[in-house]
Amino acid sequence: MQRRLAKPGLTAAHTGACLICALWLAGAGSVGCEKSRPQRGLLILVTFDSGVEIDQLTFSGDWTNGRLFGPETLPDPVNGLLSSEGESVGVALPTVTVGEWVDVVVVGLRNGEAVASGQQSVQVIEGLVVTVVIALQPLQGCGDGVVEAPPEACDDGNNTSGDGCSGACQVESGYNCTGQPSFCQAVTCPDADSDGVCDADDVCPGSDDALDADGDGVPDGCDPCSLDGPNAAAIPLPAAGSGITITSASINGGGNVALLNAGASFTLALDFEITDCGCPTCRDQIEVGYVPGTDPVYCAYDGVPGCGGDSGFDQSVLTAPTAPGEYILRFGLRQDFGCGAGWWHGEPPPERTLGAICVQ
Repeated sequence: MQRRLAKPGLTAAHTGACLICALWLAGAGSVGCEKSRPQRGLLILVTFDSGVEIDQLTFSGDWTNGRLFGPETLPDPVNGLLSSEGESVGVALPTVTVGEWVDVVVVGLRNGEAVASGQQSVQVIEGLVVTVVIALQPLQGCGDGVVEAPPEACDDGNNTSGDGCSGACQVESGYNCTGQPSFCQAVTCPDADSDGVCDADDVCPGSDDALDADGDGVPDGCDPCSLDGPNAAAIPLPAAGSGITITSASINGGGNVALLNAGASFTLALDFEITDCGCPTCRDQIEVGYVPGTDPVYCAYDGVPGCGGDSGFDQSVLTAPTAPGEYILRFGLRQDFGCGAGWWHGEPPPERTLGAICVQ
């Protein structure tokens, strides 16, 4: 049997012609049971499956200007399970709502927790109390306000991350979530590096986890290579200096930046041009090595280019350093009888960079 919900103090004597039962309407004063039929309003009739136990209903309504009424929870206090055959509540509405559409939302509660919900849109008509029938459906899935563990660790009724309960219904770092729907609060926890991430969850202790310049998912403070991510700045070629131009460079058949294991062998291929008008008869070398490092690793060219110049292609197999870190590949001019120890003219400057490797 259908019954009407009322707050304490509203008696059965107010039923019949009275359709208004104990909702407060912002800006319209007290909306209680009236002795006369209202000029305009809503009669909200709620039904739900008999297998769902509900002891309270929360009503709210929104229109174009925002919240129109509620949220209001009835009955208050709880006085037993509600009837799945139908519960109703009335709302009187002000004149300004005539012709407007109202989105009515009803949430069914059991022991204070949301277990079902439903909504319906209805247009306000002058001189009528419009009946709105809302059939509640059981809540299910992430974002429905019900924690279904596993896999859900929380459920705050939405799929938005950054509010303590993530879009995947997991508790976010620095928050504690309780109840259904989940109420999440920031918690105080040890954070030695002040990056907003609790020490227990810190990916890179001592550094800001949010800083990731190259976009590889590894915070900058713990990233052995700042050049291997999708946001890393490319190392441009050609590069030139001392009569040498490196027109292209490739590591293991790819680009001129690579992530390698410690001590791994790799192939470095170079296209180069070289001229030496200052000493046309000199024997020149193109020395290549790591920075930091004190010695060139090998020579990509060894000949007498003269003022007319020379060009060519070199492919050599090298060995990566054993210590993890970032190593810049640079080149320089050598004028000797072959490759030897030490950079001939000192460590090459940055403009003579031809590539880089990151050792992990």
